[in-house]
Order: sequence, then C-alpha cells, then structure tokens
Amino acid sequence: MIELITLVILPMIFLIISMLLTIILLDKLNISNNIIIFFLNYFFPLFICLFIIPIIILKKQEKKLEYNEILKINIRQTKNKISLLLLITVLIIMFNFNKIGNFNIMIFFIIAFFEEFYYRGVIYYKIKKINLSIFSQILLNAIFFTFIAHNARSDISSYIYVFNAGIVLTFFRYYFDDLLIPILYHWIYNLITIISK
Repeated sequence: MIELITLVILPMIFLIISMLLTIILLDKLNISNNIIIFFLNYFFPLFICLFIIPIIILKKQEKKLEYNEILKINIRQTKNKISLLLLITVLIIMFNFNKIGNFNIMIFFIIAFFEEFYYRGVIYYKIKKINLSIFSQILLNAIFFTFIAHNARSDISSYIYVFNAGIVLTFFRYYFDDLLIPILYHWIYNLITIISK
C-alpha cells in the first residue's frame, strides 16, 4: 500500500512544482506564442510527471514491469466502439468548433491521454495487484482521480462530477480491458465540458 501511495503522491508533487515553475518562467520570459505556452505549460509537465516519473517509480518497485498491462490497447476487440467514439467526437467538434477551437482540441486530448495513462494505466495496474474486489479497485482509482488530480475544485458538485467520471472511466478500463476507450471518453467529456460553459 505504501508503494501505491508513493506512486500516487510523488508524481503529483512534481506536477505542482513543475507547473508553478512553468508559470514563473512564462511570466519572466514574456512568451506569447501559443505553441510554446502549450508545450511548456501542458505537454512537458504532464509528460514528465504523469508518464516518465510513474514509469521510473514502477521500475523501482516492480521486479518485472508489465508494460503491456499498463498501456493495454485492444484495437481488434474495440474497433467498432472506437469508430463510434471518434464519430461522436468529430460531430461535437464540427458543430461547436467556434466554441472549442483548434488549440483546445489538442490540449484536451493531451490532458486526457496523460491523465488516463497515469490513472487508468499506471495506478490501475498497481491497484489490481492489491487483493481488493473489482468494486473496491474502481472506487479507489476514482478517489485518487478526484482528490489528487482534480483537487482545486471550488464546490462539492464539481467533485461529484469528477468522482462519477472517475468511476465510469475506471469501469471502462476494467470492462473493455483497454486504455484507449477511457482516453477517448475522457477527451469527449473534456470537449463537452467546454461546450456546456
């Protein structure tokens, strides 16, 4: 259990520190290019803290790291579901492009990918190794997702939405045994959230 807590807390501490340093750096350098801001503010911190650092921690904790269990994608089994999700995504983007914008589409996909890799890939992999029921595994993963990744919420109702999303995304990871489905659902969820504002 200590290994799981380390795997959950340590990358988040690094993420907070890296995002604070990025904000200071962007302010000091007075950068206005959206591409540079995107890479410095989103891509690099997420890549390092939700991809590289968890893999390093897992490699230290595990004798034999099963990468195929972490980043499990079953294209053949989920081809129809993925096609439907992509069609829904394209329709959402087409009918709401002015509200979403090119840049947000990319940002939301990167965020969805790295958060899902971390929570439904790495953390789910580690939780599965604990002797818990599938219900408890899904619940624990959703709790980590809600209170660790989305801890800056201003009201209780937004925590409820994120917690429910965490349950659904973790259930999809379990049910389809595939990481791509939660990534796409998370991306669609992010797009719908921005449209509904």
